Amino acid sequence: MKRLRLIYFTDPICSTCWLAEPYLYRLQKIWGDSILLEIRMGGLLPSLVEAQKNESVLSNIHSFISQLSELSKLTGMHLDGSFWEHSPVSSSYPSSIAYHAVKLSSPELAANYLRTLREMVYTENKDISNIVWLEEAAIRNKINLDDFHSRLKDGSAEIAFQRDLMLKDELGVRRFPTLIFEDEEGQRIIENQAFKSLHGNQILEHWNETISRMLNLSVPTTESVNQTAEITTLLQEFESLTTAELAIMLGESETQTLQLLEIALHARRVQREMHQELSIWRKNEGVFRWEKNEATLNNTAIVGAGIAGLALAIGLKKAGIGHTIFERSRSNTKSGFGFLILENGFKALESLGLKTQFLKVANPICTYRALAPDGSLLRYKALEKCYAISRRDLLGILNSELPADFVQYEKTLSAIHQIDSSVHVQFGQDSMQSFEALFACDGFHSEVRSNILPKFKPQSTSEKELVCLVDATVSDFPLIEFTKIIDSQQRCNTGIVPLRNGQMLWFMQLNDEVFPLEQKDSESLYKLACEISAHYPKPVRDLIHIKSKNVPIYLWNSNRMDLMPAFHKGNICFLGDAAHPLLAFTSQGANSALEDAVTLATLLSKANGNACTEDVYLEYYQKRQDLISTYIMQGDEMLEEFLSIGTQGAETIPLAIH
Repeated sequence: MKRLRLIYFTDPICSTCWLAEPYLYRLQKIWGDSILLEIRMGGLLPSLVEAQKNESVLSNIHSFISQLSELSKLTGMHLDGSFWEHSPVSSSYPSSIAYHAVKLSSPELAANYLRTLREMVYTENKDISNIVWLEEAAIRNKINLDDFHSRLKDGSAEIAFQRDLMLKDELGVRRFPTLIFEDEEGQRIIENQAFKSLHGNQILEHWNETISRMLNLSVPTTESVNQTAEITTLLQEFESLTTAELAIMLGESETQTLQLLEIALHARRVQREMHQELSIWRKNEGVFRWEKNEATLNNTAIVGAGIAGLALAIGLKKAGIGHTIFERSRSNTKSGFGFLILENGFKALESLGLKTQFLKVANPICTYRALAPDGSLLRYKALEKCYAISRRDLLGILNSELPADFVQYEKTLSAIHQIDSSVHVQFGQDSMQSFEALFACDGFHSEVRSNILPKFKPQSTSEKELVCLVDATVSDFPLIEFTKIIDSQQRCNTGIVPLRNGQMLWFMQLNDEVFPLEQKDSESLYKLACEISAHYPKPVRDLIHIKSKNVPIYLWNSNRMDLMPAFHKGNICFLGDAAHPLLAFTSQGANSALEDAVTLATLLSKANGNACTEDVYLEYYQKRQDLISTYIMQGDEMLEEFLSIGTQGAETIPLAIH
């Protein structure tokens, strides 16, 4: 069988190469083993500084970003170039070398790694000249980090990249992407004009004609397949694709592809995420699978516009259930610190169509490092699907999916009654309002729970936390690492979590018996934190003593509560902290709130018109009780182990993220 060698000169940051990916996928699908794709790095951007000096397209960043935006609209591909303004790629050489490190250590994963790098640039706004994101891309593709770093350190990856640059110069390659078609006799055709002079299917037709002529073969006719099933297969392989990408990969028109997707959407096999006027498609699967709603609920109330309340509102919107959100104070939606979003919370956000927005602002936490006060390593662990995000950013993402002014603020609950099949609620001095159902998402000290289930109250523990959010990154802390100081002598812990928005979140876990806090003002808490950390490693001292000076420090009182026998009473249902306050040790507060909201909304979306709402609430409880019981138990165990530090030789504290 005749074969062609297809040398593809590309670059991880090349926007046109990102556009070329679905065409190359289709080309390989058509020709199969007749072409052998060989990916080479071309070194598009040796230095951003030098490029801007030489009046390149990057010399006017605003104009370049506008060009990318227009190109995205024209092609239907996701090309968000805003990162060039706030965190530009300084050079494409580090990512090109990293690609070769993967190719040398795990060749079967190299193509996926390259795609991840492109996604990081043009959908997640990440500067892939930073080793942090190169490592994260490796972790996401399950590449052995020791092998990856070994290839970077021993120079073999850079040597391979330099070979690519030498071949590029030898062949006279100046534009990206460049495809070099080479037959078995060594005859070559260099193609680098396709994306300059051709559009859409013309590009693929041109490449097909070139291959056909060189092999002296007709363009193969692809086998007829179930296109709907093929869509599912593609979304399984690539996780998310735009309508335009799917059309190219399927070999169909965009109109026909959209019709197929609408059918799959109606059948609940796929879900659509709208972002910057683009439809991004994912598989609809797992525990959060949405179904067509036939429920008769039209007039429901959500009390609380925090994580659980907003997530539930988005879910009810998807299910076609009418709802209104009431929030006590507008300031509640702007204050707060941050969360670790774990796999369950991430999946819940993805099911709500928020994955793309989330990845743009969340900071991946890929490793956990526990240190002794002298800086010696106690424990190290790699983490998967763990992200840090500020509360403000997460609320912003959730709010973006809801209409402006959707939440009614300054609504303090003053009375609540259940009469027959209705819930009657009064806020402040307003008139009493009637709802078919009420969803209590009003937090740890839920007013709804206090009124309806007064005997269930969170109980304080002996653990307290100092919490501070610093508006400056600290270079001494890896951007993708959660660091914790385990101080057995003083019987306390200090955790440091970097956020993506240029902030560092630190917290200090204290035993109230060791540190009885008589003065709780910020200045006193700052002095205490400085005293405790006086002999910690310098980066920790600098973070607390210097960076946190004159920055508010807050005291968090840790509370716990036993599992309630139900998460509803009549037609009032509880979610998040209102249903099950969890200790901060578990890192499950925000995650469980998201999971509660999506679980309940998907159950309601599957209920038919005759379904009893209470049956749905019972099923919701059945699906959540085992997990919540586990989190409560784990929290109690972690609390007990923390309180025993220094008395029973405890050195490390298990984390829920393990």
